[in-house]
Amino acid sequence: MRVCIPSRKPGGPDSVIPDHFNEMEVIDYYELRPDGEFEQSAQSVFCGGGCYDVVEAMILRKVEALVVGGMSPSTLQRFRMAGIKVYRANGAEVRSLLRSLASGSLKQLDPKQAASN
Repeated sequence: MRVCIPSRKPGGPDSVIPDHFNEMEVIDYYELRPDGEFEQSAQSVFCGGGCYDVVEAMILRKVEALVVGGMSPSTLQRFRMAGIKVYRANGAEVRSLLRSLASGSLKQLDPKQAASN
């Protein structure tokens, strides 16, 4: 599964997830296997939204799942319309989130949760 997890610098599997999608500093892409093992496939630095459309960039990379602390309802809708499942981070670091996603224990972000962020 192709997974994207926006995080704080320096990024990578030991990084922390920000509370909101717009607070990310680094965008990490992973290939996640069903057994929870993963490989980091790419990383980009988030430029604050002024240099490119980050949602479109994730769609073009054919991301299947995204793990975030929270996001606006309109951004959530863009991902959902593109067929990308958005999961709510449970406060853990990236490595733990990837394992939780593989095991099926992460919950998808619903519009009510998105609206509260």
